[in-house]
Amino acid sequence: TRPALPLPSAHYGLVGLQQRAALLGGTVTAGPTVDGGYELRLELPATGTGP
Repeated sequence: TRPALPLPSAHYGLVGLQQRAALLGGTVTAGPTVDGGYELRLELPATGTGP
C-alpha cells in the first residue's frame, strides 16, 4: 500500500536475475506465497572456496 522506492535498475528484473543465476549454475524462483506475500529464492551451487 505504500509507493515503490526509486531504486537504480538495469530494467531486466527477474529475467536478468535468472540469467545471472544460470551463468553461475544456479536457479531463481519467484512467486506469491499462501499468506499473501511474495517469495524470491536464489539457489547457487557451493564451491567450497569460502574463508
